[in-house]
Amino acid sequence: MTTRLAAVVLCLCFVAACKKSDPPQTEPAAKGEQKQESRSKGTSVKLTLAAPKVGAKYSVKNDTLVSMTALGAEMSSNETRAYDVEVVEVDEDAPVKANVKYTAAKTVEVEEGKPVPPTESPLLGKSYVVSLQGEEVVATDAKGVKVSEEELALIRDDIDFLGKPDAVRVELAAREFKVGEAAPGLADALTKEIADGAAESGEESDIKFSEVKVVLSEDKGTHAVFTVTLKMDQKVEEAPMSAKLSGTVEARKSDAEITKLELSGPLELGGGLASGKMSIASVRTE
Repeated sequence: MTTRLAAVVLCLCFVAACKKSDPPQTEPAAKGEQKQESRSKGTSVKLTLAAPKVGAKYSVKNDTLVSMTALGAEMSSNETRAYDVEVVEVDEDAPVKANVKYTAAKTVEVEEGKPVPPTESPLLGKSYVVSLQGEEVVATDAKGVKVSEEELALIRDDIDFLGKPDAVRVELAAREFKVGEAAPGLADALTKEIADGAAESGEESDIKFSEVKVVLSEDKGTHAVFTVTLKMDQKVEEAPMSAKLSGTVEARKSDAEITKLELSGPLELGGGLASGKMSIASVRTE
């Protein structure tokens, strides 16, 4: 759930209203919420890096939406991908082999204001055995036959959990965080993960980040909620693209796994020739 997020960045704004008033004028529920927020600020939170056990099962659903208006015409692309994972083999602190089954994989597009027939991915409805052999990612069908290069390229987006833990999880478990405190080390890990995930294999990413801020915003008991804001610039077919994204991400404290991501914001292409919005949502359920 990291590469596609890579994603894993978010933004949550704290709004605290401190206003003197007579007791009858304040709703009891609002008082309770304000007191809870006050008590949580400054609380220390520690996440632990732990590998899943053999036989562990979970599901992931990713939704990515990009919508723009250019020269008066609407364009959009909505990609949905969902898959189930079963861990088959673990080496030290990370899975090295797993079964993956795709339950949803399609893209719905609008071009010049007109819907385009949905494009179904070749992954839809298929099951794969994925493994790490040295540094190489290998994927076969249930009978052990290697998949096509097209399928392997698509699968790679979803199996970054194979091998050593990614930099984001390592940074999440590296130290204690305090609610309300900025985490520059985590911001660096997140932006690097996004850039690496978007780059072509073997090439360096041309994404540039600025105005990046990551803050631990809430301790939810079993999960920690981090918030991020960032500006992302990149050239798309030689045209400049700029996006300001913000949202929220939840990480499970027991194993530093990201279980929920919501990220969105305005998007501009070609120096103002086209504008719109981008949103990314990812949910992991056990």
